[in-house]
Amino acid sequence: MTQTYAKRGKARNQRALALVPFLLASAAACGSDTPASGYFLRGRVFDGASLDPVGKAELTLISGEGIAHATSNEDGTYSLGPIEPSSSYRVGAKADGMADFEFTGVALPALDPMSSDRTRTLIGDVALYQESMKSPAFKVMVESSDVRLPANIASVDFMPANVGTDPSRVAAVMTPPAGAVVGAFAEPRGATMPNDKHAETVAFHTTVMNGNANIPEDALTWGSTYNVRVDAGPDFTPVTFMLTPVKATDVAVVVPTTARFPTQLPQQTQQYFTGRIYNGVSLDRLKNFKVTLAYFDRTMEATVDADGRYVVGPLLANADYTISVEADGFRDFLSHNVKIATSVTNQVSSLYFDAFLYPEGVKAPAVQAKFSLQGETKLPSGTVRFAPTGSSSLFNDDAETPAGVNRQVWLNDEDLQQRAVTKDFTDGKLEMTEGEFVLGVQYAVTVYGVANYALLTGGSFRAGIDANPTFTLQPITESPLEVVAMSTDGAALSPNGSIEIRFNHDIVAYPKMDQMVALRSLNDGFAIASPDKNMDGKVNTLVNAADLTAPIAPSYRGVAWEISGDRMTLKWTREQGLKVSDTADPITSVTYANLSAITLYTGTLPTSPASTLDVLLGVPSLTAQMVAQ
Repeated sequence: MTQTYAKRGKARNQRALALVPFLLASAAACGSDTPASGYFLRGRVFDGASLDPVGKAELTLISGEGIAHATSNEDGTYSLGPIEPSSSYRVGAKADGMADFEFTGVALPALDPMSSDRTRTLIGDVALYQESMKSPAFKVMVESSDVRLPANIASVDFMPANVGTDPSRVAAVMTPPAGAVVGAFAEPRGATMPNDKHAETVAFHTTVMNGNANIPEDALTWGSTYNVRVDAGPDFTPVTFMLTPVKATDVAVVVPTTARFPTQLPQQTQQYFTGRIYNGVSLDRLKNFKVTLAYFDRTMEATVDADGRYVVGPLLANADYTISVEADGFRDFLSHNVKIATSVTNQVSSLYFDAFLYPEGVKAPAVQAKFSLQGETKLPSGTVRFAPTGSSSLFNDDAETPAGVNRQVWLNDEDLQQRAVTKDFTDGKLEMTEGEFVLGVQYAVTVYGVANYALLTGGSFRAGIDANPTFTLQPITESPLEVVAMSTDGAALSPNGSIEIRFNHDIVAYPKMDQMVALRSLNDGFAIASPDKNMDGKVNTLVNAADLTAPIAPSYRGVAWEISGDRMTLKWTREQGLKVSDTADPITSVTYANLSAITLYTGTLPTSPASTLDVLLGVPSLTAQMVAQ
């Protein structure tokens, strides 16, 4: 017989008559003219899957020092007792073809020895399940009226539940699911006693694919009851219900959405933001824009009044957050911010912040940068790099900006994503055309590659404010960059083919060198010496670029370099570089060629222009004799 969720709950509640006291009508049940003192257990044995009665079930009661037996009638009813007051007891049930049942009850209250009413009847049904059965295959179908529900995000968890009612307690009222659940699934409740035999049931987890969670046959334990939780992520309220997997019927679950945001904020410190948005060129106040606050799992849009004042929040305390501003005709604005620390809890606060947007159509003007040498009339030639270090701001003095609060201004982190500008200059001049810089952005200026003059650091340039800037380099007297030692000096053998080169200054890779191109050239020129020692015709062979499919990794032969302070290490990874490996043949040496592809200069002070590695070494290649392996 199949029952829906509502019908079954009504049927169970009609049987929930725990602690029904009445005086036994006949003393014959205890084989005496005087009724036995104690509690008597009465109920019905039934098939938990079909709800049909189970007759001839053998029931056993262990109470105190006594043991009582009973057999269920054809309609499944039984009577068993007495249960000694103030003593825990155990009820067992067996029937042909059915899995065993066992329940241990807590001690029942003592009865008044002076009372004429010294018997009580407890109601307790027993659900048995066929032991040869497997849980059926079925589907949990998950849907929602909220379009934010992705097809593959929900999960379904089946957690074993200790269900049923102790006969000494009033049957619990069945709680409806926290969402719409439709299906003819079984759920033993009401006056049915728990089955302790199900204590070893294991949990089961699965995910939803295309709106369905497929539960395979025998994935769950036949006859056990589970707390089922359908979780579709923070945008939705989880749905929970109880299920005993004995019906091959699909279950449809509709998960409700949360009110507006995915997660309910705790009742603690909350912060709101308010302020205004300005045109960073004209300082006109904008009125048509969109401000968004994003943090944790929520994104919320600000309200903007007719005067251009925005309000957005709340921001949960102790959360990093992002403010984005969108306006037609203006550059992207994205401000990432660390949490606003506060020592006050359970308080709502409001913070005032302004932001400056820059029109897309307004370009930074053309400029001529000039370079000079201190104490010299000659004009230098070299390289200059302009790297973004600060957000857009044409008006960087308090007197130049609209009134605000403690300079609380959102900074545009998108400005820091602009590409650095690297240019060569000659005869002390560099022409930058209109639009090569980003208007309002602060750039750090680095000049290098000028012989015998210090690397210029700490210079700055703000596009749109600084017109025709001049940068002066200081003379130095340090020696030029040169190699002072190598690990291959002497007769030392390399265990892995690496070579360490030491210089007289700290070094860095030349910024204008394409490191990927240089790395590919180094791998192309790499070679090994490996004789066929065991004469088997198989030799160690390097990977060949001609055998690879584009795009080819620059380090396809396992060759790389590392720079640390005043040292450079050339190294090789054997496992990556060999196409054919014969461990019986030794690799006696490795050779690094095409060293002219690597360009270096002094990392602290460029005492000389950038130099290629082969020039610094005085040789086009390096060979490392290896420990035979």
